[in-house]
Amino acid sequence: MPGPLFGDFFQFLKKAAVFHEAPAASVDREENGKITEPYQYTPLPDSTTNIRLLHLLPGSRQQGIECTLQAVPLASVTDQYEALSYVWGDDASLTTPIQVNGGTAQIGKNLQKALLNLRLTDGPRVLWVDAICINQQDLDEKPGQINMMGQIYRNASRCVVWFGDATGKSHGETAQVFYVLKMLGAEAAKMKRIGKKVDKPSPSVDFSSRILNVRGLLGIERTILPNPWWRRVWTAQEIVVCKRALLVNGPHQMDWDFFHSALQHGRDLALVGFTEIMRRGMTGTTLVLEEIQTMRELSAAGMANPGDELLAYLMHTYNRDATDPRDKVYGVLGLADARLRNVGITPDYRFTISQVYCDATVRIITTSGNLDVLGLCTRSGHPTAPRGPSWVPDWSLHSTSALPLLHNALGQPRETHASHSSTLVCGLDQDGEVLLVQGHVVDVISRLAPVQWYFFYDEVPAGLGGERGVRSREPDKQRLSWFGKFPVHVWRIIVSIVQDMTTWIQWEDFAKELHPTNPGPVSTDPMSIYWQTLCAGTFMPGGREETESAFRDWLSSLSTMRKLLAMKLDKKASKIFYMTAGLGFAMRGSDDFESYIKQVAQRRIGGTANGYLCLLPRNTELGDQLYILRGGRVPVILRPRSDGTVEFVGEAYVHGIMDGEAFKPESCTDVKIR
Repeated sequence: MPGPLFGDFFQFLKKAAVFHEAPAASVDREENGKITEPYQYTPLPDSTTNIRLLHLLPGSRQQGIECTLQAVPLASVTDQYEALSYVWGDDASLTTPIQVNGGTAQIGKNLQKALLNLRLTDGPRVLWVDAICINQQDLDEKPGQINMMGQIYRNASRCVVWFGDATGKSHGETAQVFYVLKMLGAEAAKMKRIGKKVDKPSPSVDFSSRILNVRGLLGIERTILPNPWWRRVWTAQEIVVCKRALLVNGPHQMDWDFFHSALQHGRDLALVGFTEIMRRGMTGTTLVLEEIQTMRELSAAGMANPGDELLAYLMHTYNRDATDPRDKVYGVLGLADARLRNVGITPDYRFTISQVYCDATVRIITTSGNLDVLGLCTRSGHPTAPRGPSWVPDWSLHSTSALPLLHNALGQPRETHASHSSTLVCGLDQDGEVLLVQGHVVDVISRLAPVQWYFFYDEVPAGLGGERGVRSREPDKQRLSWFGKFPVHVWRIIVSIVQDMTTWIQWEDFAKELHPTNPGPVSTDPMSIYWQTLCAGTFMPGGREETESAFRDWLSSLSTMRKLLAMKLDKKASKIFYMTAGLGFAMRGSDDFESYIKQVAQRRIGGTANGYLCLLPRNTELGDQLYILRGGRVPVILRPRSDGTVEFVGEAYVHGIMDGEAFKPESCTDVKIR
């Protein structure tokens, strides 16, 4: 029988049918009819202190866009303009003409729609828009402007967040979305006033019936949560540093803080982000909102070491996209521009992507005095992935990666230090391709278990889990088309959970068979080392006893799947029973232990020649070596190469050697990582 969350959600879908249609919008002007000579930029007096402001001239939605550009010192126009935050679009060739100072300039379709919706009818609107206000072709001007972008958004009266247009069929749905968001935001404000909180994600019994709007709620799932704005690196900087923000989606507008509280309240009620709740909030917009808040706090307070601070921003934006891969580094410098200048990175688009990434990595290592940045170097394993130096993170990747181990599972700084807080010794060879460090081998990997993908279903290679047929069929998309992609997401998540459960059982069997010999207090129960490895050294407030008790409860939730696997059912029967077990596992409610095992995602466990149980990078191979490097916070996996160098594979967690127990300074030798 479905759990309470699952049952309540579908009861809600059956009963809720409130629709609030908005009047159809007038037909917009798709393209300027006026074409003149191409606009020519006038150089700025000083590109490091001056900016251009866009004066968007008044007009109706049926008129072409005309504007003027004015060069001004940035310091002289505080609070006198709005800064636009938007997505350029994937296809740069899709442009449309507008009039700028009497000349014709080409801009992207999405920006044209933004200007059309933001234009006033009774007077000019002063904006800063990067694609127009910066001469994108001037490589001498562009670095100075990029360096100022953080301050440009700080000085703006507000940031205008453009989520896209709402015309045709999407117009009515967007109206429903904003209606529901207003109801959620109003109820969130009311609950805050009376001091009431939603403790756990579950449908509320007393929220306003006006929120029960199927089309609006599903519209949030279809249009708001997957909006590409959430995934761009520049938008992170823009929303973090601004004083306040306004969300605009077509003709609809909403204060950003109100929008934020509405989304969070909707998730608390299990009405928004339902698929994210099924995945225990591991990914999705909820996580992005938390990251935005974390970066706001970090940008305001800063960190003692600018190298560590830059790494923190790069980690929070790692999974965001950028049209120019170099902007994965340059796009975060404005989050704390004054402090981060001490790292020594200056935007320069004449450098190659590889040069920018190598330079950033070296500067982070030398400024911070540690090797924490190596935690972002886990290879994707994809055959088309770039193959630069293995010690340089490829920030251009758009895939999800394992969480670095410099923090514990709760996101707090790791208190242990595998090299006993030793001083880092490092350098580069002459061609800059080899990182020179010191360290020693601890052990060799001799056994491996499968990778635990853990809810990241987009990352699972094709065919994984297909042995029993659970991935061979998708739901009827045409019959459920009015839901959009929602049922497909649910189906894929359940399938991924089935695979996760299978891997958990394989890991448990692996640990029992290995019977770990990790250093530390002797235990006859292999599960003792196993659960501490899953937690990667993170314990509940009650310590080991409380954490182990939660582990035992979590382990028992896998019993149904364990029995089904033992039965060795045929494909047809296994598909039905496995999916039922996966759905039950997803809907069983909150699980305290899962908050402590997030760092297993995208990793595998393995055994060493000495019998140590390890949490390893997903690309670990037999014969890889377990190292501790001087100045390193955690053990690492290195792969010997025929030329005497080693390849960096990733970080490792090995219970019993995480706080200097296995580090031998006298055994350290030079290690060349290529």
